[in-house]
Amino acid sequence: MLPDRALNFILLTHSRELAKSSNTGQLLLQAADINAGRIVWSRTEPDETLLAQIAAGGVGLAWPDGADSSAVPVTACQSCILIDGTWQEARKIFNRSAYLQSLPRLQPQVQGPSCYKLRRNQRENGLSTAECAAALLKQAGQPAVAENLLVELQRFQARWRGARA
Repeated sequence: MLPDRALNFILLTHSRELAKSSNTGQLLLQAADINAGRIVWSRTEPDETLLAQIAAGGVGLAWPDGADSSAVPVTACQSCILIDGTWQEARKIFNRSAYLQSLPRLQPQVQGPSCYKLRRNQRENGLSTAECAAALLKQAGQPAVAENLLVELQRFQARWRGARA
């Protein structure tokens, strides 16, 4: 089944992530078949374009923190905000951004543990930005795009490890 429209991703990125070579958000930005943009998060100066998109509706927040009664189907949203950072950074961004807290929640459905192994102290059952996007793409009826992203994630990890060896 083909989707009616592609899911758009908005990476709300912590500034520390911009310099990290292990950041998987960049894979979404580089993918030809994924519509994604990046906004660097600011606690004191929220991005006006993002606030306008949220006000217009159709924007959900990927927040895979347990079963949430406010979760909506991915297909209910045109755009999805992915908080791009470590789990500690993501919680900080979420807790300090009131405009995110009232958004509909999109919960990625995954089977099995994360394949992302480039950072230490990963949260159990946590996902990288790319894995989260792939899960949401599958749920949105774009399994081929999701699979391409996961293949690219594997290549990315192999290159990253090779560069560190």
